[in-house]
Amino acid sequence: MGKPDPFGKDIFAEETSLVTGGAFSFEIPPELPVFEVRIDGLLLAHDPDKVLTLPPPWSLASPLVPVIVDLKMQRDHLDLHAVELLLHRRQSWQAAQLRKDGAYALQPGAWVVAAHVPEWSTSAESPWRWERVAPGCYRLQPCWFPLLWIAANELPLEEALLPFLVTRRGRALVDFCVWALQRRPMAWTWRMLQYVPMTQAQREQFLRYFPPTDDPEVLENREQIARGLLKVFPKLRDEMLERIAASPGV
Repeated sequence: MGKPDPFGKDIFAEETSLVTGGAFSFEIPPELPVFEVRIDGLLLAHDPDKVLTLPPPWSLASPLVPVIVDLKMQRDHLDLHAVELLLHRRQSWQAAQLRKDGAYALQPGAWVVAAHVPEWSTSAESPWRWERVAPGCYRLQPCWFPLLWIAANELPLEEALLPFLVTRRGRALVDFCVWALQRRPMAWTWRMLQYVPMTQAQREQFLRYFPPTDDPEVLENREQIARGLLKVFPKLRDEMLERIAASPGV
């Protein structure tokens, strides 16, 4: 016996235009490319009471359902296609859970964490209505699940919001780096600076926060940092030694 699936497709393709008087057509598209679907992360709430005491966007999460989080770092695209990929990954995750558990689960939310709201949000091409529900937090409607866009540049500099703040861009990123220096070990900040792209102007702006000083403790800390960086970057050390050797009077 033949398989009913191809037969059903053939009937749709042959009869749709005929029976609807040309109002509809049905085409069998080529196979979609198969690729690995991987989400950036899954946000799970463990203490519903504490969730409500946290600043948004934390407090906007439902304690009962997970949230698919998509992090858009400094060089990532913020176009409509990027959001559609998030929705695809979210739906794939939901389908995988249903296949694994064999029972319907509550619809997970989806959060896009980026530096700012994209330009297309107010254009005619946006399929959603953007509703500002808290500083830096925008709910996209209509949607059958919680879909949130988080603009890190608009979030306040608060300890509880630190994971979101690493996606900042421009001057807001420099402000965050300076703020983090006062709340995290120096090694934490240098680690972040290795991976967060900055323009030359932003680097120079950041270095302005290291003005000349006579404070021996501050000088010692800076020297220790400089020595550590030279160990990590031997090429830079060699270049500095070459410059010293080539200097007049040396």
